[in-house]
Amino acid sequence: MPSLKDISASLLLAGQTAINNLPENVFNVPLTRIMNLEYYGMEFEVGNPPQQSFLKIDTGSPTIGFISPRSNMCLRPEAPCDPLGTYDNLTSSTAVVAFPGSYPNYSDGLLDNGQGIFVNDTLRFAGVDADDFLIGSTDSFNLAVRLSQSNPFAGIMGLSAMCFTGPKCDVYPSLVQQLSDRHILKTRAFSIYLGPDEPDATGHLLLGGVDEAKRDGPVFTQKLDSPWDVEYSSFSLDKGGEKTVWPIEPGNTVTWDTGAAYLGLPTAVFNAVAAVLELPANVTSTQDPYEVDCKHRDIVDTVLEVGFPGNGTIKIPVGRLVTKLDSGKCVTYALNGSGGSGETDTATNFGTPFLRSVYATYNLDTLELTYSQVKYTDEEQIVAIPAAN
Repeated sequence: MPSLKDISASLLLAGQTAINNLPENVFNVPLTRIMNLEYYGMEFEVGNPPQQSFLKIDTGSPTIGFISPRSNMCLRPEAPCDPLGTYDNLTSSTAVVAFPGSYPNYSDGLLDNGQGIFVNDTLRFAGVDADDFLIGSTDSFNLAVRLSQSNPFAGIMGLSAMCFTGPKCDVYPSLVQQLSDRHILKTRAFSIYLGPDEPDATGHLLLGGVDEAKRDGPVFTQKLDSPWDVEYSSFSLDKGGEKTVWPIEPGNTVTWDTGAAYLGLPTAVFNAVAAVLELPANVTSTQDPYEVDCKHRDIVDTVLEVGFPGNGTIKIPVGRLVTKLDSGKCVTYALNGSGGSGETDTATNFGTPFLRSVYATYNLDTLELTYSQVKYTDEEQIVAIPAAN
């Protein structure tokens, strides 16, 4: 695993290029593969003097959760927090605890799977330099998190929102909301490009903008009831022109979640994909991805298609569902539901194995998700997302 210094150096040129020649109020944030290639991280400098830290982007959560070096996760013997960095508010001259003596949990609007504090401090990334930014600092992780998380470990940069006050979803202090409140962003919208499934691939989080060069084919827009739960209508598996279709009852939604490393499929769909990947019958793992032969990465003539209302379709060659890890082992993060042996008729999560095949724009102002098939390219055609009326 590269060190924090190595990762930062590799992104320096990409980050500087991303800042140049952008439309006003648009910020191009490089994304790198982190945490054993399962997630995508964005780099921050926090506090004064600046402390470097990577957080995994997570469209399934609104949380801004840096990790305290004194947390029970970081103090483990294997030091899982060291490679991707931490944030210590006690060593920052500009840190101010926002709610002294208060340790709210996630339901109170702070942190997922642990406890911590709110802190106001300086936050810098991709050309943004903001003082008194409200962030979370995790002091203690729940047992389930400590048992399941891998080394290295990173905190969360949530890109969702809490909508408990109504459809504007504008009360909880997420990253996008705070940037909008400060008029750094003109619209609470962003686009995500994860790039191909390669260890050194660099994606982007484009705050306030769209890279039209990354779109391939028709573009579809879907209205949402809540971020980022998207209605889907069918699955199909096309094996060289022989297609099997599984329709889905209307009204079923699934989260487009960059914070999930898996694609949770209905049982019948998973079984068909598993047969193509030559997985053993009745695989039941819930914690680890399934190991498969690396030859399956070359499959291009068998395609999983996901259908959406309004004739939207995303096509995923089954070979793209196989990831090659740093160890050289190949795995698939396609799961039966959430894993296990139980049967399900619906999808449970559209995580990164799905999202690598999509170019998506998430818009909180209009509560819409706009998407197309992705085009893997270094070309750029970045435009600003218009402000909602």
